Amino acid sequence: MDKWRIVLNCLACISVLFIFGVSAQLAPLWARDDYGARAREESSRLARDNASRQEDRARESARQAAQQEASRRARNDAARQFDRKQETPKVDFNRILNPRENTSRRDAIRSGDRVNQQRTEASRVEAIHSADRVNQQRTEASRIEANRAADRVTQQRLNANVTLDRVTQQQLEVNRAETNRAVALAVQRFLQATGAAPTGLGETMIKEGQRSGLNVDLAAQQHKEKTAFRLGSGKNVESAHMVNSSSVSELSNYVRDHALTVLLPRAQHRAFDDYWKKWARARIKKAHPGEDVTITVAEWELVLIDAADSVPALKGRTAGAMSFMIRTELYQTLGLEPNQRIRLPYAE
Repeated sequence: MDKWRIVLNCLACISVLFIFGVSAQLAPLWARDDYGARAREESSRLARDNASRQEDRARESARQAAQQEASRRARNDAARQFDRKQETPKVDFNRILNPRENTSRRDAIRSGDRVNQQRTEASRVEAIHSADRVNQQRTEASRIEANRAADRVTQQRLNANVTLDRVTQQQLEVNRAETNRAVALAVQRFLQATGAAPTGLGETMIKEGQRSGLNVDLAAQQHKEKTAFRLGSGKNVESAHMVNSSSVSELSNYVRDHALTVLLPRAQHRAFDDYWKKWARARIKKAHPGEDVTITVAEWELVLIDAADSVPALKGRTAGAMSFMIRTELYQTLGLEPNQRIRLPYAE
């Protein structure tokens, strides 16, 4: 009996151990089965929710479509009813019952139409005439304004011409005053020279066969004829230009060989030229770098006259005659104005 009890206890222990082992092995499977069930349940719930939302959206879309369709049909019905009302002919019972009155009314309407047409035509013609009058008035106003503008321009030009004439007159007065001053100076020097001053060179430098025999203060000839009139060789007697070529060579009417010159002894000619050359170099030295150095004709005339007076052997009648020749060449032969500017010798 005890053996069997021991055997049963052993079997019971073995059964318990077996059950615990099997439970340990099946627990993960049971857990996975439970998770899968929950996942399937969640997926089923989500699917139901999505289906419900889609069904709601479908119902909403169907409702909106139905409303739009109903609205469209209502509009179409209203349009058809309106068209039917417009197309429905109106029965004029007065016309049927009283044709004469209808005829008179029709004639009156036609007469009124003709009157309205005539009035419309008259209004159109009057509008055209009014537009033409307005255009004509505008054209006339534009023409008057253009004439006034032209008159103003003409008046401005006349004023400008008057101003220019006034300026020109003032310039002429200035030139005349400058010229008179130079003439007075030349005459004064000539009168001073004709007093107790020595007689001029006359024709002492001219060949005897070419002399005129007149009692002149100074003889002159063209530069190209110097050899034919010169007494002696060119080393002792030179043909002296009264106006230096370097200042007037750019003038179109100046020809060096055609200029009137006088035959002077070499030393006197050099002294005459050295004076105006020294004066020109000093003037250029005072000029600013790059400055275009020029001088007025009247001012250069005085420099040349002073050059003639600076030579003792020429001072007097000879210098006076040279001053007259200088002035004649500048203002008559070359046609220069006192305020006209010419090139200064040695200027770049």
